[in-house]
Amino acid sequence: MKSILTMVVLFGVIVVASYFAATRTRRSPEEERGYTGILMCTNPGCRGYNNPFPQRIVAGQPPGSAYRCINCQRMTGYRAVRCLGCGEIFPYIISQVPGGPESEQAEVPRCPECGSNESELVRSMEEVKQKEAQTK
Repeated sequence: MKSILTMVVLFGVIVVASYFAATRTRRSPEEERGYTGILMCTNPGCRGYNNPFPQRIVAGQPPGSAYRCINCQRMTGYRAVRCLGCGEIFPYIISQVPGGPESEQAEVPRCPECGSNESELVRSMEEVKQKEAQTK
């Protein structure tokens, strides 16, 4: 009887130790789902203003959401997009259209250079460097 009780206690200690070891090293759900995105700050007083920079962001947020800029610490960072018409890189800011159903309230941003509303997210700083090399 004493050996069974000892085994049960030992098993319990192993289970508790395993649980603490596993949970102590586990990342939060935000860290697990995060990734590096390319952002642009829209704050004119920021040193990163209109310059794309990489930043760790949480997955699942819509592209038009504001992020905290790593340079000025304001919620003025937006995902960088490239115009499919002219190649211009600009911040993806969704403007709200007053009135109308909710599904039609978000207006797709237009390229500041050519006015096109066809764009794709910039996925890496390599894309930014390629654009800079083409403009020089």
